[in-house]
Amino acid sequence: MDPNDITILRMIDDGAMDHLEYIQEVAGTSKGEADLSRQMQEVKDNWAVREFNVCQYRDTKDRFIIKEVEETISDLEDDIMTVSGMMGSRFVNEIKAEVDEWERKLGYISDVIDEWLTFQRQWMYLENIFNAEDIQTQLKAETKQFQQVDKFWKDHMSKCKKDAKVILQADGGVILKKFQENNKKLEEIQKGLEDYLGTKRGAFPRFYFLSNDDLIEILS
Repeated sequence: MDPNDITILRMIDDGAMDHLEYIQEVAGTSKGEADLSRQMQEVKDNWAVREFNVCQYRDTKDRFIIKEVEETISDLEDDIMTVSGMMGSRFVNEIKAEVDEWERKLGYISDVIDEWLTFQRQWMYLENIFNAEDIQTQLKAETKQFQQVDKFWKDHMSKCKKDAKVILQADGGVILKKFQENNKKLEEIQKGLEDYLGTKRGAFPRFYFLSNDDLIEILS
C-alpha cells in the first residue's frame, strides 16, 4: 500500500478505532521523544556559539581576563536543570547516551568556570603585589612560584583570546585539573605572603592596625 493513499477514513475503515489506546500511546511517545530531541538540540546550539567576554587586563598587552560571565553562568545552570530533567523522562531512551554526555559536559564546564573565576580573583590580587621589586626580593620562593602560575594564566588566556568559545576553552582535556593545581599554588603563595606580613607585624606592633593592602604598600 502506498503511504500516500493512507487517510483517516481509510484507517477507520480498516479498524483503527479498535486500537485507539495503542495508537494514542505510540503518538504520545513519538511526541515526547520529539520534544526531548528538540530541547537537546537547543542546548547544543546554545553552547556551540556561546563565548566568554575576554578583555585586556589593565594596560598590559599580553594578559587578559574574562568579564560579565553572569549570563553564561545563569544559562549554564538552566541547561543543567533542563538536561537533568530530560534524564528523568520516560521518553529519553532514544537519545539517552547523548543526554548523558551533555549532562557530564555541562557539569564539567560549571566546575571549570568556578575554578577559573576563583583563580582569576586571586591572580588579580597577587599580580599587583608580586610586580613590586621589594616584594620579589623578600619573597623569592613565592615570586618564582607566582611566575609559574602567571605563565599558565598567560598561555591559557592567550588561547581564549584567539577563540573564546566556552565549549572549546572549558570542556574536556585537563583544564579543570590545571586550574585546581594552580589554585592550590596560589593558596600557598598567599600563605607565604601572610606569614611574611605576620613577621613584620611582630617586629612592628603598630602594623597590626593596618590592612594587608596598606602594609604591603608601605613595605613596597
